[in-house]
Amino acid sequence: MNPSRYRYAKLALCVGSFLPLFGCATVGGLAGSAVKGIRDLVTGPPREHIFAKIESPYPPYAIRYRITVRGKLAKAAIRPEILARGHYHNWTWVVKADPRVGVAIQDWQHAMQRAAPSGRIDAISPTLAWDAMMRRIYDLDAYLLGSTPIPADIHVLILQKHEAYHFRTTLRSHRALPLRIVYYDSPALPSASDFRRTQSSVVFIVQYLLQGLLADAEWKAGFVPRPPKGSNRFGKHFADELCWTNAAIVATIAGSPLRWGRYIKGFSPSPLTGLVGAIVKVIARYSPHPHSFRSAEKPAMVWEGISMQEYLRHHALGGTYPNRGTDIRWIDASINFCRSYTHYRGNIENHPVPPDTIQGGEFFPISTSAREPGQGESRH
Repeated sequence: MNPSRYRYAKLALCVGSFLPLFGCATVGGLAGSAVKGIRDLVTGPPREHIFAKIESPYPPYAIRYRITVRGKLAKAAIRPEILARGHYHNWTWVVKADPRVGVAIQDWQHAMQRAAPSGRIDAISPTLAWDAMMRRIYDLDAYLLGSTPIPADIHVLILQKHEAYHFRTTLRSHRALPLRIVYYDSPALPSASDFRRTQSSVVFIVQYLLQGLLADAEWKAGFVPRPPKGSNRFGKHFADELCWTNAAIVATIAGSPLRWGRYIKGFSPSPLTGLVGAIVKVIARYSPHPHSFRSAEKPAMVWEGISMQEYLRHHALGGTYPNRGTDIRWIDASINFCRSYTHYRGNIENHPVPPDTIQGGEFFPISTSAREPGQGESRH
């Protein structure tokens, strides 16, 4: 995902790092300029601050949260409605929303959940409904890891915009990683295009945050290989998180005949080449704060973007994201890239992933009818 391309939402993000330094990052055009690190979880401009640090990726799992959403509206005495509740393998989830915005999200999901005509692709449909989305993300993460994902207990709360909310605690669990994501939505907008953009931002930003935390937990638990000492481990960690969020979005839209660039633009890394790319790399290498988000964000996009573009070119595929969810060959290729990138142990600053070393495969079974995406082998 290239956060700097978003123009229709605001969010600040922190994701707990293996490094001793932490911070918050504003996700590009979501809120403006970056602040510090994509290492712990959510928030927005100064008005919204949602921080989550994974303190233990093993039982007992622990995440420390500091969530403050300042708003003009006091928290209403309206109980959030449950939009989805389910479980799949070792994940459970509950998605709740203020009833005034819950209807808007469901209307968008229903309108966008249009599959390609029968026979175009083999038993693949977009998974924008919450339950289907969570199941597909689980299967995707198992495919990227090659093993069973960490147990997760996922709670999503979507507030009405400008409603105040406060939450500060450390959550612990012997059963699963206690993931909490808070975001906000607008119940009504003046135009259909504004409505589509806003609702897509809500759904995909929740995905973005969820995948960032899950990738961070897998890294901390040691299930994502780290590059050797002397290379930019912080940059690789951040690039892995971006890769996981990119893969989740293309996996979610797979099967849709809609032109997705109209609804969510620039969610894949956009490589910077030539003089601009060289300048970005030099700034990163000689930054006085090499472990800050501001220093790592752009270079990570450069390194990941260049590797992805070279791999796609190797397979005669152009660009960095598909025009439609029916571009299954492109989507499979980008997911395979992310799988190899996740396990790549080289120094991404100097040695991009060689395209001819990336293992192929089909996350989406376009060659075998009605076969579901496979899951990884147990890590135990």
